[in-house]
Amino acid sequence: MSDQDSSDQDSLVSDQASLPDVDIDAFVSDLGSTLHGYPIGNPYAAVDGCVYDLEDDLNSDTTVFWLLGVAASGPFTVWRDRRSDIDRARKALTTALGAFHDRAGACTHDSHPWDGGDVHHPDDPLGFIELIHEADEWLDDPEDEEPYDTSFTELWRCPVNLAAIARDTLEYLDREAPGTARSSALATS
Repeated sequence: MSDQDSSDQDSLVSDQASLPDVDIDAFVSDLGSTLHGYPIGNPYAAVDGCVYDLEDDLNSDTTVFWLLGVAASGPFTVWRDRRSDIDRARKALTTALGAFHDRAGACTHDSHPWDGGDVHHPDDPLGFIELIHEADEWLDDPEDEEPYDTSFTELWRCPVNLAAIARDTLEYLDREAPGTARSSALATS
């Protein structure tokens, strides 16, 4: 890797704050229980929390969790059919997409985990959250056997990858929730 490539990689990581103290296992459990029809507590809190957290956090290591949470909860949000919630999710995703595009120039990766296209089932993003969290936990305990390549979490947190997730989630909402603010604007343009 050239010095320039190394510098570009460093800028990807240095733009992100360190991992805050967040209970990702509880987050996945709450969100998963809601998405699979067996909510623990308020069924809307976990889904709404993903959007709120994404609105407030576009620049830390946990951003990928909130974004994947919004992606996973897309079908629930459409089923819930509250236009204000769908529009709020769209607005958060649109803002996130712009922020990720602004930082995409620092990417030097040949491919990204989300390059495969749409994911239509909530289990996939929830599973990805668990895999990323497992890799994060390993980094804290190097005596454990390494579960993934060392670039695994870096690739998931790359702004190009995050932009693809946000874009695909927006496209899903546009396709599945026609008639809301963004899809109506697209239809008339």
